[in-house]
Amino acid sequence: MRILLLYLCLLGSTVYSQNQNNIWIFGDSCGIDFSNINNPVPITSNMDGRGSCASIADSNGNLICYASVLGYLNSDWATRIFNAQHQILQGANHITGEGWYNEVVIIPKPNDANKYYIFSVGLDKPNNQGCFYTLIDMSLNNGNGAVLQQNIKINNATSGDCLTAVQHGNGRDWWVINKYYSKTAPNQFNRFFVYLVSPDTVTPPIIYDFNDASDAGFQKSYGTHSVQNL
Repeated sequence: MRILLLYLCLLGSTVYSQNQNNIWIFGDSCGIDFSNINNPVPITSNMDGRGSCASIADSNGNLICYASVLGYLNSDWATRIFNAQHQILQGANHITGEGWYNEVVIIPKPNDANKYYIFSVGLDKPNNQGCFYTLIDMSLNNGNGAVLQQNIKINNATSGDCLTAVQHGNGRDWWVINKYYSKTAPNQFNRFFVYLVSPDTVTPPIIYDFNDASDAGFQKSYGTHSVQNL
């Protein structure tokens, strides 16, 4: 479990099943459709990202939605969510996020074909720090999608720009993982928060402390860890 967590956070991408990872949306209106892996097709979007980005397709490889971080409201960083028509979802123009690298993950809500979670993290701004989720329903607003719950905080700890997800071994639920970061507590750089996403809930995090691991840019070693509930 220890090595798996480190690998997933370094990977910085979400693991999807079937064709849900076929379409990548990123950067300034860029995108690629990998449905035909031997002949990827460039596509154009309304993303104008200056930080993290994420996208998800359905099991047939059709784009569902995508999200990007941009500083656009009074120089305040925020995440916006777009549908397949490249329109901002109703209520989805100011989701938590900052202009870093791996702060946004999209996963399907277990056992619900229309709903998706957008997980995001704020870094070290007092009004923005922690881990959050936003729940959207793509069947609302005449099929254009809308926000059901916005910026639900599930962890108040300051986070590094390291957020990822992997499907549970039961083939239904998901694990979401984010990494702790603190300018004043470098000995806790090795702390990871793990959340279970099931059909009914997003659980409080399990905390994994890798006691002798160090942060990026330093020599790494992997030792024992402790587990506790928040």
